[in-house]
Amino acid sequence: MRRNLVEWGYGLIEDGISAQQCARLHDRVADQAAAERALEIAYANVAQQHVWALVNKGADFVACMEHDPAAVQAGPLIERLLDELLGEGWTHFSFISNIFYPGCHPQGLHQDQSFISPFVIETPALVNTIYILQDVDEVNGGTMLIPGSHRPNGTAGEVYGELAPAINLEAKAGAILIMDGRTLHGGAINRSDKLRYIITNSTVKPWVRQQESFLLTVSPEVLAKASPKFLMRAGFQATSVRNMVEGYGYRGDGGLGDPNGSLVHVRQAMDQGAYRNVGELSMANLDDITAEPFTLMKIQQAHETFRGERDLEQLAAIAAE
Repeated sequence: MRRNLVEWGYGLIEDGISAQQCARLHDRVADQAAAERALEIAYANVAQQHVWALVNKGADFVACMEHDPAAVQAGPLIERLLDELLGEGWTHFSFISNIFYPGCHPQGLHQDQSFISPFVIETPALVNTIYILQDVDEVNGGTMLIPGSHRPNGTAGEVYGELAPAINLEAKAGAILIMDGRTLHGGAINRSDKLRYIITNSTVKPWVRQQESFLLTVSPEVLAKASPKFLMRAGFQATSVRNMVEGYGYRGDGGLGDPNGSLVHVRQAMDQGAYRNVGELSMANLDDITAEPFTLMKIQQAHETFRGERDLEQLAAIAAE
């Protein structure tokens, strides 16, 4: 797998999900997609239908995002590869289903990390994990790929010279495609008479802004049962450089279960309609104001671990000057 990823920009895990896991994911996606079409809330274009926010649409999807072997038997292998390719601390960029209908238009070849300029950098900033839910080939439109296109091959300052022709991915149901975000690819024409379903989980380095705003997307019900691993990888851990709320998270390290930046507390207070922001303050009327109603203070007192006697002494020293 490592050699394939380095040389070709992708690798295939056969039986990455078991037959039972594959059937559950396929049936859940198909039913959800049909219902969204019937309610006329589906997102579709000439190439495909997207089912967004899978995180709220089935327990198996949450388990896939956690790489739980109960939902994706190759989960530990996938995690290991993502840690190596992106570095520990990566987050979920998006988790969607792509559904290609008979006779659909092909997608233009593209790089999924094209939000970075220049397009080709030395390491991937995005990696796709693609769940193949039925046999795919050139008939029903296995993803088009240009092997090796994740690396520049141009001369005289050009990024690309002549490229190899694109190939159709051929794989059995239950396989999982790991693809470098720099690899040129696109959805192919579905020449069969049946819908073709895949699920795409894009993961990114932690400094990349997420495509799906999981902080807002995740339902209260899913949030209530979320594990520390899920919360970290969905972007619920703030640090001094990302996702702070009113300064909360400035002392966070972004790590698993770090209490100094756990935004789940902020989100839950907002869901309850109980979040009160710190507004305009003045020493002139400080006697009429207490910090107690501010949600920030409650979160600080309940969860921040760095506050203590030393912190109070530092504040007092600043005030004295």
